[in-house]
Amino acid sequence: MSKILVFTMHKVGSSSMLRGLKAEGHEVDRGYEENISSLPPILSYDAIYTLVREPISRNISWFFEMNGNRLLKESTTLEHIKEEFLASDQYYSLDWFGRVFFTATGVDVYKYDFPPNGILFLGKICVLRTDQMKHEHRADTKETRPYGISIKSLPNG
Repeated sequence: MSKILVFTMHKVGSSSMLRGLKAEGHEVDRGYEENISSLPPILSYDAIYTLVREPISRNISWFFEMNGNRLLKESTTLEHIKEEFLASDQYYSLDWFGRVFFTATGVDVYKYDFPPNGILFLGKICVLRTDQMKHEHRADTKETRPYGISIKSLPNG
């Protein structure tokens, strides 16, 4: 099977992607901004998958990843949570491809039109829109995060 790098920002569906690829028997590494320099050279991978998620939902997910347990323990209002969220970094997901992905790969994904099917192939790089993917191997659920939701509780879940 292939040696694949899933190189993404946080909270875009990479855990689900990793589980799916590993279930198919692929050798998979996960690359983030923090660890990409400690992984094998980018060109040593057979494929590089990177994921795109709508920025507001990604930022909300990251906010609760970082603050969810604390907010559960505190007696706080929805207004306070909203203020904290809006004060957090809202630009990370907007500049990640230019600042991190381009620096590591030399590929400017913004030069290309994104196909309606949500999958952009650029040689061995595959850019996927997670809002158009079916998450059979979903990682973040009520069972894995105290503030998460159960897929079974959703319509058609």
